[in-house]
Amino acid sequence: LTLAGTTNAVELEAVHRGTVVDPRGAARSVFSATATLEREAWGLTWNVTLPDGSLLVSPDVRLEVELETVRAPEAGTDGGEPGS
Repeated sequence: LTLAGTTNAVELEAVHRGTVVDPRGAARSVFSATATLEREAWGLTWNVTLPDGSLLVSPDVRLEVELETVRAPEAGTDGGEPGS
């Protein structure tokens, strides 16, 4: 993942939410993934101390990804746009 010009590896915890066949016959799978990033690892150090002593911005950022994939049609099958 690249943020503010700095690239670091990020390990995502992923869950397969299921697979369905859409009206065109293509298999669609849905995944959810999360990770917690330490902002300072990307050089994002700006912050402000509030009057109660707490920080305005958390040192950690939660990354959440929702991903849907569509299986490409097999060779020799239509599976394309109407009229193709």
